[in-house]
Amino acid sequence: MHQNLIRLRIYGMSCAKKVFANALFNSLDALEDHSEVSRKAMELDIPGVHSIVA
Repeated sequence: MHQNLIRLRIYGMSCAKKVFANALFNSLDALEDHSEVSRKAMELDIPGVHSIVA
């Protein structure tokens, strides 16, 4: 009985880690997508970029 409880706790922690990792990677993917869209928009707005750099 005690070993089953330990296994259950380890499995529960393992699932929690997987859920956290999945959420983290989804957030990183969303950030990467947003950065890519923003970079493309800046490439099309040359006068705007010059005003930032100048």
